[in-house]
Amino acid sequence: MKHLIAFFVVFLLLAACATQKEKDYSYLYDKDSKYDISGKSPSPFVGIWRWVYNKPGVTSISVDIGERNDSLFIAFYCIYDYGNFVNGPELYDNGKPRADICIASPKSGNTVQGVNVYKPYDYMEAPFDSVFLRLIDKNTLVVKVAGGYNYYVPREAAFRRGDSKNREFSPIVDYIYADSATMKK
Repeated sequence: MKHLIAFFVVFLLLAACATQKEKDYSYLYDKDSKYDISGKSPSPFVGIWRWVYNKPGVTSISVDIGERNDSLFIAFYCIYDYGNFVNGPELYDNGKPRADICIASPKSGNTVQGVNVYKPYDYMEAPFDSVFLRLIDKNTLVVKVAGGYNYYVPREAAFRRGDSKNREFSPIVDYIYADSATMKK
């Protein structure tokens, strides 16, 4: 009986360790997806998305997406190195964030692409210049970024849906549907 109990305890310990192992989501970065958002309202992009590799206290990345009229508003929140480096949108008196990206809501397909338009200070470089978001399914989002000044921001990341609530953003918008050519002027 003692051997059976010992075996059961060891089995539970091994099972617990196996579930703590990080799953590799890199296969999603280039995965073809047939998921189509046609006819869905609000946009399936809307909600909070959490990075699949979040490590509480060390690294945490989330993407908030809200929809207003025919536009998607996107903000990135990043916490690195036990809170020593925090990057996120500026909050206004009303407590609502300023969007990093404002882009037309897609009516079909599963991708959006936009330009990072917001820098908190003129002397700061944005962590990326452009972003590409693709829905793999209703609960999985892949984000790819390009350009910019990048210390810690991963160039490709997979996110899982936290919720589907429409995020509210500040009425202040730097650019509507900016593109790379507009931003270089």
